Amino acid sequence: MNHSHPTRRHCLTMVLSAASIANVGGWRWHAEAAVGVVADGAQANLLRLVPQSQAAMVGAAVLPQLAHPTPQALVQALVSRLSGFFGGDLHQACDTGQLHLAFQEAVKDDFAQGRCVSVSGWVLARTEVELCALAALSAKNA
Repeated sequence: MNHSHPTRRHCLTMVLSAASIANVGGWRWHAEAAVGVVADGAQANLLRLVPQSQAAMVGAAVLPQLAHPTPQALVQALVSRLSGFFGGDLHQACDTGQLHLAFQEAVKDDFAQGRCVSVSGWVLARTEVELCALAALSAKNA
């Protein structure tokens, strides 16, 4: 594979990464506001990882393909997958940088294990898809 030319996958990862890193303060505020609405701290932590409007668009496209399209089931699946890469408790307040690194590792692991989903011509990691679906469901409930 030639790594000198960016792929769509690389571009999407960079956009999601840059948005979450550049907006740590904004996402922290959003997560604190969401805690009042969302009973589960893990859901608020997970939603800090992505820009809500963009992720919700991808999530809406993929919801019909998912076997467990409820916020609780998605949070449980994501917490389970990220826990192997994150040293803390996702249900408690946690460092956005460490959470983002755990997310990136989970995405890499998904690709290595073949846990991928096709969404509108894009091949995305299962972790990304579930996070986007969570954003879509959260946007509906907001």
